[in-house]
Amino acid sequence: MLNFLDLDGFYKGKLSLKKSFWLYSVVLYLFVARLCLGFIYIFLTRILGVQGFENFNIIGIVNLLVFFFVLVGTWRSASNLAGQTYQEKAIYANVAWSWLTKFILLVALVQVLYPYYLYVRYMMN
Repeated sequence: MLNFLDLDGFYKGKLSLKKSFWLYSVVLYLFVARLCLGFIYIFLTRILGVQGFENFNIIGIVNLLVFFFVLVGTWRSASNLAGQTYQEKAIYANVAWSWLTKFILLVALVQVLYPYYLYVRYMMN
């Protein structure tokens, strides 16, 4: 089932930006990883009644690790796309797609890290 996934090539930025962004960032991270982690959290807290997720949330750490893996791989693919040339000249459409992808990744990074910032700020007050 997972034969189409090349995690090593993805992390090194060797895959195309289309595959890196849509397959890994959107499908695998947003729909699979975040959804599965959400269901695991609900299962542990609501069904099994596990306590202790208020101070140390291992699911949040797993989410951050998976997100940073996806962020690095997609960022490297975007950088490789921007570096492509045709007859020793930059392809400006590729540069624009690269910048757009990096902007989306930075917005996603802020979206992932902002709750942790709020939690630390809350704990300091």
